[in-house]
Amino acid sequence: NRFLAALSTDGVIKIWSANTGKEIFPLEPLAATAGAAPGLLFSRNGKWLVACSVGCKVWNVQTGRLHLNLRPGKSAGRPSFSPDGKFLVVPGVPITVFEIATGKEIALLTTHLDFVFDTAYSSDGKFLATAGRDQLVKIWDTVLWRELTTIKGHSNVIMSVAFSPDDQTLLTASVDQTVKFWPVSQWLKQTPLTRADT
Repeated sequence: NRFLAALSTDGVIKIWSANTGKEIFPLEPLAATAGAAPGLLFSRNGKWLVACSVGCKVWNVQTGRLHLNLRPGKSAGRPSFSPDGKFLVVPGVPITVFEIATGKEIALLTTHLDFVFDTAYSSDGKFLATAGRDQLVKIWDTVLWRELTTIKGHSNVIMSVAFSPDDQTLLTASVDQTVKFWPVSQWLKQTPLTRADT
């Protein structure tokens, strides 16, 4: 089955069948806060749906049952699932990595200086990119959860980060009205990045 989900700023979540267009089951709403930037994401295996705003909730898409209630009462950015659907990264202050099956916290990423808005896994799951209000992008090894490098180059808040489909380039978009492209090969050598093509 294919599904479509939507999350509004008042915390209401709806999920529809993409085949029939019919709403298939109601989901418990998130707490709503004025100005919150909600994040909504399916896992690649199609099993899980996560919604984050003030706190994060994870549902089993097949049953509609709430599986996890994470960081209740705490603001969160846009989450990301690992490609295999086993882990969930919840950005904020700090960034928390959870094992989805158990809800266990497996890593706490604390070196950002301010709120983190967005996170992105590489398609092979080996790297995680994080970015936010401190104008920095950080790259993490997802086996040991150690920071590999910090990317500097934006002059304002970074709102979005993404890997290209071939994992050769990292893209960042900022409130400074630029989109930058960073070659992955540089930080495989653990060389701090300070320049990019705009």
